[in-house]
Amino acid sequence: MTAVLAVAHDPGGASAVACTVRELRRRGMDVLALAKGPAEAQFRRLGVEHVPWAPAFSGGRRWDLLLTGTSQVDPVELDSLDVARRAGTPSVALVDYWANYRCRFLRPDRSFVLPDQIVAIDDLCRQEMEADGLPPDRIHVLGQPYFGLLVESALPARRTKEPAARILFASDAEPETQPALAILLRVLASWSRPAEILLRFHPRETERRDRESLLAGAGVPWRIDEALDPLESARAVDVVVGASSSMLIECSLSGIPTAGFAARIPAFRHHRLVVSVNDVDELEAFLRSPLASRPSADFLAQQVGAATRVADLCASVAGRSST
Repeated sequence: MTAVLAVAHDPGGASAVACTVRELRRRGMDVLALAKGPAEAQFRRLGVEHVPWAPAFSGGRRWDLLLTGTSQVDPVELDSLDVARRAGTPSVALVDYWANYRCRFLRPDRSFVLPDQIVAIDDLCRQEMEADGLPPDRIHVLGQPYFGLLVESALPARRTKEPAARILFASDAEPETQPALAILLRVLASWSRPAEILLRFHPRETERRDRESLLAGAGVPWRIDEALDPLESARAVDVVVGASSSMLIECSLSGIPTAGFAARIPAFRHHRLVVSVNDVDELEAFLRSPLASRPSADFLAQQVGAATRVADLCASVAGRSST
């Protein structure tokens, strides 16, 4: 039986890894999934059996494949890739989002730790990875397994009541998030009946006082969302607004009216993943007449079946290892 070790930390990568783990297990592979930090909640959300991270290689077990996410802060995947390389175990890493490609594989001392194979979301992701210095011969455009799950299970896009009365703000640690929240509050300040804001922090956001202080001084009803599954919270509101959080993509692919200020992420515009807004007037127009975006048909088609394609790659790589 093929033995696979799966390791993840950041939430986006964890969701993609979890969907792949499910498919590998469906094929009868023996998969040990190790989740660290935010990844544990993602595995629980998706109902994928896992255990808290531990240095599993130290137990002396032989693995046919290492499957990892690509975290930007915690070194657990890089450490696992290092151990796999020394043990002669081939590796596959999943890129879950269109940003920060090079730093996903870079240690603080600027040394690279590269997997044998890297999975890209789409052609744009591949092009950007190559431009950022990642080796083209290791990149496979196979889709993002969690995006594929969302597309395959999406409800019809819905139109909410006008204007929006309940807004989920998808926060993250990027610098454009605070200005985006400020613009949202400027819009609501002029309304006779202000909408309620549900604030959802990114799991990696440790500094939250700036967001909370801005909301506290705006005179708008608000509360923090801490539900295990953010999509459940998103389905209970009228619209979702944010800057460049990956949660915006989750909500949009689920048919929820979603607007973003993601000017720095070309894929958001290229694939029409969210309703793109840039200022007070554009956001107000969206909030007064919310419509779900219509992602491009090419992008949706590229994501359907992603878990199957990634599992095919994993099986092929693991098979070469065991022969």
